[in-house]
Amino acid sequence: MKITLLGRPGCPTCAKLEMDTINALAQLGIDAQVEHIFDPEVVKEYDVLPPAFILDATVKVAGRAPSLSEIKAILS
Repeated sequence: MKITLLGRPGCPTCAKLEMDTINALAQLGIDAQVEHIFDPEVVKEYDVLPPAFILDATVKVAGRAPSLSEIKAILS
């Protein structure tokens, strides 16, 4: 399982998304690779607004940060 998070440098919402993702994985006992991309050029390649949550190359949430419970539902 690979999780890609898209964000903007210095964005507190993006940082919270990363922490919530790590917490959700820990609570569910899931081992996954988490990559947080801040480079605007790379983010632009995904053609979505950050923050974004991408699971195994499929955009699950874009333009907002999902809640911890929403992340857990996506991962279940």
